[in-house]
Amino acid sequence: MKFFILALLSLPALAIPEKDYATVWKRDVLAPMDAVPAQEFTNHLGKKIRFRTYIRGAGLPNIVVSPGRQEPMKKYFELVHDIPDANFYLIDHLGQGESDRLLKERQKGHINHFSDYVKDFTHFMNHHVLPHTKGENLYLIAHSMGGAIATRYMDTNPEAFDRVVLSAPMYDIYTKPYPGTFARALARLLFKAGRGNTYAPGRGPYVAEEDVLGKNEYSQSEARIEMNKYLFVEQDLGIGGPTVSWVNQSFIGTKGIQNVAKKLTMPIMLLQAEKDVVVKPGKQLSFCMQAAQCEVISMKGAFHEILQEKDVIRELALKLIRNHFDL
Repeated sequence: MKFFILALLSLPALAIPEKDYATVWKRDVLAPMDAVPAQEFTNHLGKKIRFRTYIRGAGLPNIVVSPGRQEPMKKYFELVHDIPDANFYLIDHLGQGESDRLLKERQKGHINHFSDYVKDFTHFMNHHVLPHTKGENLYLIAHSMGGAIATRYMDTNPEAFDRVVLSAPMYDIYTKPYPGTFARALARLLFKAGRGNTYAPGRGPYVAEEDVLGKNEYSQSEARIEMNKYLFVEQDLGIGGPTVSWVNQSFIGTKGIQNVAKKLTMPIMLLQAEKDVVVKPGKQLSFCMQAAQCEVISMKGAFHEILQEKDVIRELALKLIRNHFDL
């Protein structure tokens, strides 16, 4: 495996303020980190899975980042920038970011089996993370769907990480405008009717013109909404709504997932978004109650994407993460 050494001083410790964000982000974050070529492996389906490593130095703690649905790993370049005293391992999950899609229609957020995500993450860990971090501190930051994937990985690898941060983990999804029981039944029915590759009811392609402050349900930071839009449109990394199969598999993949916590002994910090309308909080609380060491922190005023939020929320999240990882 080829590593790329980044000078520790090349990445300032201070977070980028929303003022003049676009210029600073493109110059100080995207440009230097994009210069580090992505690596890849071929998964069990013959699809290319992309990942990146940012190694600042031997002996530093190592952080694995597992992004949420739709999110390209490039969205977390800012996080790498803001925590310069750690090595980072980032992955693009199957069907999003720079990884191969499963359908010809690139806009569709699709998966055949939720376990495919977990298999990819397991390969990533076994072949591209663990061999290079043996004997060193290994931490996890996982958001939303990425939290569900990482939790399923920890079900069979409960001692892989020394410390864990879960950001609004997808243990139970909101199914508006349908009640949960009806949504599950509808997803199964549509899947069995051969509509697995179609968009879920009410969902469709990504529309950049509609992705604006006030309509975005994930973030209240106009600067970071525009950053995400740039990655989606200018770098062609965007995907739209989920397919029927993705929704059906998300129900299957998260069934009983909160019980994995019984196997975990490492310190866990679970950040809950107070104004989350994407995932529900109930199973997050149940997860933490069953873990040996787990703290739930409610991020007041936050939408779902806590690490892509406006400065006041995001900076608190960064401080909490750094304290949790003793950085």
